[in-house]
Amino acid sequence: MKKLIRIVVILSLIFILLHSLTKMALRFHVILIGYPKEALITEIIDNKIDDKFEMEKLATLNAKTYFLTEPPFEKQLERN
Repeated sequence: MKKLIRIVVILSLIFILLHSLTKMALRFHVILIGYPKEALITEIIDNKIDDKFEMEKLATLNAKTYFLTEPPFEKQLERN
């Protein structure tokens, strides 16, 4: 029983650490969708929004947007 509690605590701590910073959470999400190399290489910067409506909407939600400098892209398969 103690071993199970330790495992749950360790997994909970790892989850909290991976989501404690927004940029770490974004990198973790990119890893989960299948792009570990891009998650480690790409730079994450704050996205500057010039649209007044979008700025107001984000302010009411207390939210920010981020930009991946080298985002991963799915390769399209060619159909013959």
